[in-house]
Amino acid sequence: MGNALAFSKLSKLPAELQSEVMDFIDFLLSKEEKKHTAANPNAEIEDTKSHISKRSSLTPEQEAILDERMEKYEKGHMKFLTWGEVEKRIASKAKNAI
Repeated sequence: MGNALAFSKLSKLPAELQSEVMDFIDFLLSKEEKKHTAANPNAEIEDTKSHISKRSSLTPEQEAILDERMEKYEKGHMKFLTWGEVEKRIASKAKNAI
């Protein structure tokens, strides 16, 4: 299905259903991201490092800090969380706060 057709159908729905469709799309994208991350756990980290290098101008000091952190991670001395893990932690804390 093309983007134009999907958008046309989506725009015909009531606002509350559009919101549900958008939530479902977010769910599907998250599910795909989890599959990709499970297949290549370092992909998200490498994508982030690549993005930082391409999109911003880091000072030599910042580059050194980033390299040091990546080295610690690669040696197993540092742990990163995926966005999905962060979302779960936030949801758990919010649920426990209620």
